[in-house]
Amino acid sequence: MGVPEPLPEPRAPSPTVGRRRRGLLLGLLALLALLPAACPRPSREIRLVLNDWPGYEYFRLARQKGFLDPSRLDLRLLNVSDQAAQVTAYLEGRADALGITSVDAVQICARRPQRCPVLVFVINESRGGDRLLAPPAVTRMAELVGRPIGVEDSALAVVLLHRAFQLHGLPVPSPALERHIPPAQVAEALRSGTIAAVLTYPPLANRLQERDGLEALFTTRDLPGEILDVLAVDPAVLRQRPEAVAALIEGWRLARRWENSAGDSVRLAMARRLGLTPEELELAQQGVLYPGLQEQWQLLRPGASSHRRDLERIRQELERIGRIPPKTPLPALDARFVFSPLPPVTEPGA
Repeated sequence: MGVPEPLPEPRAPSPTVGRRRRGLLLGLLALLALLPAACPRPSREIRLVLNDWPGYEYFRLARQKGFLDPSRLDLRLLNVSDQAAQVTAYLEGRADALGITSVDAVQICARRPQRCPVLVFVINESRGGDRLLAPPAVTRMAELVGRPIGVEDSALAVVLLHRAFQLHGLPVPSPALERHIPPAQVAEALRSGTIAAVLTYPPLANRLQERDGLEALFTTRDLPGEILDVLAVDPAVLRQRPEAVAALIEGWRLARRWENSAGDSVRLAMARRLGLTPEELELAQQGVLYPGLQEQWQLLRPGASSHRRDLERIRQELERIGRIPPKTPLPALDARFVFSPLPPVTEPGA
C-alpha cells in the first residue's frame, strides 16, 4: 500500500477571479435595489378636463373639500374654456377623462375610435341650461333664418342649433352661417351685428341675459331627456384604474351631498369660481336636472338602456348632418359604480 500523496495546499484566488466575484455581488445588490422600481404600485392618477358648467363644479368642490380618497385617486384637473377645448385635450392625450355631453362623446368616437370613451356616470341633464339667445328686437325664431349665429365649435352646438330650427318647422342653418366666437367676444359680436343670436350655456348665458338683456328663443327645456352631461373615461384607464374612477364618482356624490347640507357658504364659493353671483348660480342650476341613482341605472344599465337608444339617435343625427362618418362606434356604458355606498358626510377636515 503506497503512501498517499499529500493534499495540495489551498491557493488564494487570483486577483482577476476576486474582482469578478465582487463585481457579480455588486451587480446582484444593484438588481435587488431596483426591484421595487421594476414593480411599481398601480397608478392612481386621473387627468380630468373640465370647462365651466354647474354640474362639473362638484368635481372641483370634491378636491377642495377633501372628498377624494387619496389612497385610491390622485386627481389632476385641467380647466379649459369650452367643450371644444375639452375634446382637443382628450384627443391629444392630455386627459384621461372628461365631463362632456354624450353628443360630443360620440364625436370623439368618430375621431379616435381606439379611445372611444366609456360613459360611467350621468352628471346631469341640461333642462334649460343650453339656450339660443337673441337681442330683444328678435322675437321669433323665423327672424334668424339666413342670419349668422354664434356657436361653439362642438357637435353639441350643431345638433342643438338644428333641433331648435326643426322644432319650429324652419330650414336648418347652413354651416356657412355658423360663427365660432370666443366667449369673451360674444357680447360685442351681438352689439356689432356680426351675429344675430348665440347658442350658449351658463355662466355666459346668465351674463348675457342679466347684463345685456338677451332673450331665450329656445332652450334644452324644449328637448326633455335628450342632452346629458356625462363622465367619459378612456377605456384603457378604466381597465387599469377602476378604483380611481370609483373614487372620482364617489367624491362628486359626496360634494353634491355636502352642498345640500352646508348650504349658502358652499354655493357662494361655487358661484365665485364660476364668476357668478349666488342668485345667478341659482338661476343656472334651475336649468340643470340631477338624476337619482335609479335613473342612473336606467340610463347606464347593460342591454337596451334608455341612454343606449339616445346614443343611437345622436349617431344618426350626426351622420345625417355630416359631422361623423357612417358606422361610427358608440361609447360603451358602464353602470358598475352607480350603487356604490357612500361614507357619511362630515365637515371636511373634522
